[in-house]
Amino acid sequence: MKTKIIITASAILCIAVILLTSCSLNNPFAKQETSTTSTTATTLPQPDLSLWQDKYEKFLLDAINGKKTILDYELEIEECRFDVRFIDGDEIPELLISEGEFPGSKVSIFGYDGFEIRLLGSLGANGSIDYIESENKIFVTEETEEQKTFSVYSISDYKLGEVFNSTEFITEGNEKLLINGEETDKENYDTLLAQNTPGEFETAGRNMFELKSEYVLPVIEGNTDGIEAQQIESTTEEESETVDESIPNESESAADESGTEISDENAIDYTSEVLQ
Repeated sequence: MKTKIIITASAILCIAVILLTSCSLNNPFAKQETSTTSTTATTLPQPDLSLWQDKYEKFLLDAINGKKTILDYELEIEECRFDVRFIDGDEIPELLISEGEFPGSKVSIFGYDGFEIRLLGSLGANGSIDYIESENKIFVTEETEEQKTFSVYSISDYKLGEVFNSTEFITEGNEKLLINGEETDKENYDTLLAQNTPGEFETAGRNMFELKSEYVLPVIEGNTDGIEAQQIESTTEEESETVDESIPNESESAADESGTEISDENAIDYTSEVLQ
């Protein structure tokens, strides 16, 4: 009899322990044991824009020493010219490299994003481009025997994008005027061309510095008083006369959207200066 009582009591005790354990596990208010394992937050590298001078210097010296190719093909370093100019309006200037010292040389524009040097794009004719400092406007005029093109570019997300284009086909029998790829009449063409032609601008490209190791740091730091800029060879007199003859001398004025009059003469003077 005593044995049965002991067995029964033991059984009841076991059931009680099981119930208590189950309740403890399901009790939302029960104290939970904290893990002693600590997690380390992943730290992502942060851009450091202050390194732009060092990055540009290494980039150019590597190119000079043949350690890397700047573009998709090998550059003839002895023919290259370079400069550093503030174009897009931020605190980091752009690096410009002309592929040659002759008319028609492209000018490639590079930027630094805090991690690496990036090719923003290549523009050019006559080994030069024009821009308004810190206003993120780049102007390119190109002319052949068949057409004359004026384009405006800006830099966005480390890429060059065309924001305006005017094209005049000057071949006899195929005279046509285009604005941003769409045909238009002369009045509208002249108005929009005048609105997008800068009154004042700076030229980058023609007066650039030879890509020599001893010039790299002074140009990057802006200490160029002792360095003679190399003049990109201009077009011949005969070519200049042809260009001048192909540009009409008009005195009509066009009003821009704000109501300010912009003379067509500015557009003509600008185009002539670029092409000379």
